[in-house]
Amino acid sequence: MKVKIFSAFLFFMLFAAAVCLGLEGEEVKNPLAVAPGEIFEFDPVLDGDQVTHNFVIQNKGDAELRIERVQTG
Repeated sequence: MKVKIFSAFLFFMLFAAAVCLGLEGEEVKNPLAVAPGEIFEFDPVLDGDQVTHNFVIQNKGDAELRIERVQTG
């Protein structure tokens, strides 16, 4: 019983060391979303009028930026 537990522990430690050593030389890449104008105030409009505004989102990171599930408020 103790041999099995020790073997499992040893396997886990070797696996963890292999993963850590494998990631050491790799650079982590992440997207970074930047919205220069995060807030926009519309001028007063009549009820029922349609207003629009384009928000510019810039990716300042070094990986692909994916914008999903956008909801209006």
